[in-house]
Amino acid sequence: MPDISIPAGGITTAKAIERYFNVSLFLLVLCGFVTLASTGGLDLPAVTGVGLALLLRGYQLLTQRDFVIPEHWTTYLTLIYVVVYFADYFLVSGSFLTSTVHLVLFLMVVRLFSLQRTRDHYTLAVLSFLMVLASAVLTVGSVFVFAFAGFLMVAVVTFVLMEMRHSVAQEAAIAQDPRGPAVQRRMAYSLLAIAPALMMLILAGSFFIFFFLPRISSRYLTAYTPTSDVSTGFTDRLQLGRIGQIQQSGAVVMHIEIQNDTQGLYDLKWRGVALNVFDGRVWSNSFGPRQLHSSPDGSY
Repeated sequence: MPDISIPAGGITTAKAIERYFNVSLFLLVLCGFVTLASTGGLDLPAVTGVGLALLLRGYQLLTQRDFVIPEHWTTYLTLIYVVVYFADYFLVSGSFLTSTVHLVLFLMVVRLFSLQRTRDHYTLAVLSFLMVLASAVLTVGSVFVFAFAGFLMVAVVTFVLMEMRHSVAQEAAIAQDPRGPAVQRRMAYSLLAIAPALMMLILAGSFFIFFFLPRISSRYLTAYTPTSDVSTGFTDRLQLGRIGQIQQSGAVVMHIEIQNDTQGLYDLKWRGVALNVFDGRVWSNSFGPRQLHSSPDGSY
């Protein structure tokens, strides 16, 4: 968040929070668009048009000259773009993803210049996240990780300021409201200090979820998840009439080690299990596992 100069004694805490929030929300949208544009999946007219709109919005924030689109205009523009969306899908791009990304960009630009209610801020934050989500679909590069980390840090600041703004709006009066610029700068520095810490905690939790849990999910989580899929492999129970999709499974079912065979020279064929009990619906095996003892010559 850039350092915004505040005239001494001329601005309240509520106004400072409002201005910081508008700047952080703009940076959130800018990070989402830059992340999407860095994938190379956007066409030149979309990048140029949205880029000019973001530059205009940034100039308005710097000069504090807000231009708000009337609410009835936004309704008309949205209805007009419904026709443009179908024309884009059937005649121009021919792709559902591309036309949907254009729709998200159009809604983002309209909301960027028509912020009047709290729901507009939430909508703009959701649209910025949708741009990051679309960029995750359009790219597989490692640059996305760093772009997402920057977006996450700005999102932390934005939602903290959003909560502060909501809390200040609910208070009827603020006792001893500080008006000095040092107080507002200290608030901005505190936000900039806590945002990286919260971002690192979120990334650490994400690393645990997406990298650690999938490696134990076959023994931990999937045991409690019902599924209608049938996977090939070994089983000691077969239920007839089960409706499901047969899928090839790459899960490891056993480890075999043959003594004195380090290169896999033996062409071995493994027999499957034999099921000997049928109760009308389910085949099962009544014999339990037994340990085989080798003969003195090493055979079984």
